[in-house]
Amino acid sequence: VHVAFPRWATDMLPAYLLNLAYGVLLDNPLATEDRRIRVAVLLGRVGRSLARGQEMDLTSKPAQAGAEAALLECCRLKTAHLFAAATAAGAILCGAGEADAESLEQAGMAFGLAYQFLDDIADAPPPWRQPAKASPDAGKLTAVSVFGPQGAQTFAKAHIDDALSLLSRFGRAADSLRNLVAGEPSAPSAPAAAASA
Repeated sequence: VHVAFPRWATDMLPAYLLNLAYGVLLDNPLATEDRRIRVAVLLGRVGRSLARGQEMDLTSKPAQAGAEAALLECCRLKTAHLFAAATAAGAILCGAGEADAESLEQAGMAFGLAYQFLDDIADAPPPWRQPAKASPDAGKLTAVSVFGPQGAQTFAKAHIDDALSLLSRFGRAADSLRNLVAGEPSAPSAPAAAASA
C-alpha cells in the first residue's frame, strides 16, 4: 500500500479499516444485540492493542535487554490479537458457545504469531534474502533479528501446528480457516466448480 499510495492514505488506512470492521460486524440483523455488543467491546480492546503494538514495533531495537520477550509481546499486541479477534468475532456473532469461541480465538492467536514471524522472514535483510532487495526491517526488532531465520521458521511452524490442532475439533466445518492457516488454497464449492467447468 505504501508503494502505491501517498503517505496520508497509508496513515489513514488502519483507522478506516477498523471502523469498517465495526460497521460490518455490528450492522448484522442476524446476530443478537448482546452478541454485537460483545464484538464491539472486543474490537475496542483490539484497537488499543494494535496501537501499543505498533508503538513497540517502531521504538524497540534488536540489541535491547529482554529482546525475545519484547518481540513476542509486540507480535501478540500488533498482529496476534487482531487475528484472534477476527476468529472470535465470527464465532460470537454466529452464536458459538464459549468453548468453541475460545478455541477459535486461540487458533487465531497462534496463527497471528506464525504470520508475523513468517512476515519478518520475508522482510529480512541480507544475507537472509537477496541483497538486491531493500529491507523494510533493517535495524528493527524482528523474529529474524532475535531468533535467526531458522529459529523464526521453527517458531512459525510450531504455532501453525497449534492453530491446526485447535481447529481439529470443528471437523470439515473449519476447512476454510484450516486451509488459510496451512497456506493451502480452499477448494471451490460444488456450484462454483461446476460453473467454471
